Amino acid sequence: MSNRPFFNEHRDLKYAIPAMRKKGNTMDNSFKRASSEYAFNYTEHLVKRGADKNIIIGRALIVLLTLILFGAVVFLTFGPIKLPHIVVVAVVLILYIAKLLWGFTSIEYEYLIVSGEMSMDKIYGGRKRVKMTEFNIHDALSIAPLSETRLDGARVIFGATSMKDDDLYCAVYNNADGEKEALIFNVHEKALQMLKYYNKSTVIK
Repeated sequence: MSNRPFFNEHRDLKYAIPAMRKKGNTMDNSFKRASSEYAFNYTEHLVKRGADKNIIIGRALIVLLTLILFGAVVFLTFGPIKLPHIVVVAVVLILYIAKLLWGFTSIEYEYLIVSGEMSMDKIYGGRKRVKMTEFNIHDALSIAPLSETRLDGARVIFGATSMKDDDLYCAVYNNADGEKEALIFNVHEKALQMLKYYNKSTVIK
């Protein structure tokens, strides 16, 4: 058993508790700073393209092509030249082609903002992903509501649900090849905050 006086232990504890609290506050502040930095470090947004005129025409052509191919199968089955042994293979092939083509009319757009870089991908049929563009937010020439943006001959990249949406924004920038591009996208509140965070002088709310 220690010969150290009991009151000394309480005295040490008296000074230890404030020190622990101070250390705890430092850790809490560090966590808050890290959380704040992370909040402006990453976001993503996925939208599905609406069925506009081009999508509707494309789907109508796919249906028409499918009907024509099925008509050809029926002709080969019951017509003068009977080839019934290829019917199953032909039907499966037609359905596969129709599904494949239909995927190109089911389009989604997803943009990511990661550490000050913004990228936009186009997704076909929920599977095939194609990168459309990528740029540094800090280097953007303008980021503003579409209604307040001057395109000035920039190559337009559409990545939104519809041109009738109320939340359309447009980012104008020079790509890696020095060509001016204008990305049209649906903005959400966190994305708008991050855009403002990385380029305060350019972003217009």
